[in-house]
Amino acid sequence: MFADMTDSTKLYEKLGDTTAVEVVNGCINTLTKVVGNYQGRVIKTIGDAVMCTFPEAVYAALAASDMHLKVRELSASSKTNMQVKVGVHYGTVLEEDNDIFGDAVNVAARLASLAKPDQSLVTDKVHGVLPAELSSAIRYYDKVALKGKSEQFEVFELIWEVSDMTMAADTAPPVPRKEHSRLKLSTGDQMVALDSTHDSAVLGRAKDCQIQCTGALTSRKHAMIEYRRGRFVLTDQSVNGTYVKPDGELSFALKRDHYRLEGSGAIGLGEAPEAMGDMMIRYEVE
Repeated sequence: MFADMTDSTKLYEKLGDTTAVEVVNGCINTLTKVVGNYQGRVIKTIGDAVMCTFPEAVYAALAASDMHLKVRELSASSKTNMQVKVGVHYGTVLEEDNDIFGDAVNVAARLASLAKPDQSLVTDKVHGVLPAELSSAIRYYDKVALKGKSEQFEVFELIWEVSDMTMAADTAPPVPRKEHSRLKLSTGDQMVALDSTHDSAVLGRAKDCQIQCTGALTSRKHAMIEYRRGRFVLTDQSVNGTYVKPDGELSFALKRDHYRLEGSGAIGLGEAPEAMGDMMIRYEVE
């Protein structure tokens, strides 16, 4: 993880060197304390940025949320406009002389540069290993090209202001991640089961779709469900959107976005499941 204080040069212009140094150091100290609170380790500080590692991605996600909260509190008490931006990636690093190196480090640094003030960005690898309890605090951001990388990365934003992430930041330890083993999809006389071996299904009008639906608003290849790192993820790739209604909850629309399926419920292709009648698709995750 990289946590970078934004626009610190403006503090020097506004407050003068002596006061600005105190403010920046206060921010760095706050970030360092948050890292320790979530079992993390500060590798080094680089100017007004902190580079750190965590034993699990969930600790990094919770720490990122708490960093924004604590810096906001510090900003209010010091009557300054301090903000941080955070980048998190999940992967193997090389450690030497109390420093870390490698592709994971470079990607996290690029994400921190891409993030806006008060924003935390994570890669798909981080998103894939976070527990379901934090799913409401994760929003698809974009598919981006990072400097120095040939492939594009799917990037997600951690929503920390009005989400479960804010509340979860005060709870420890985090809930262990539970992996899925099987997903059942059914509509009419069609039934498909997915697992780690049969790990994907396409939903849509086309005859070669694993689940075929001939709804008026359904695209040929409307949506896809994939087994990613132990979880079943629904991705909308349509014009009219994919609708999901978890049992006991209201339906909502996905528009070129991802959603991790949990429990049981219904899926509608192009319209709400309850409006699709016999073409409604039922799902059940085990």
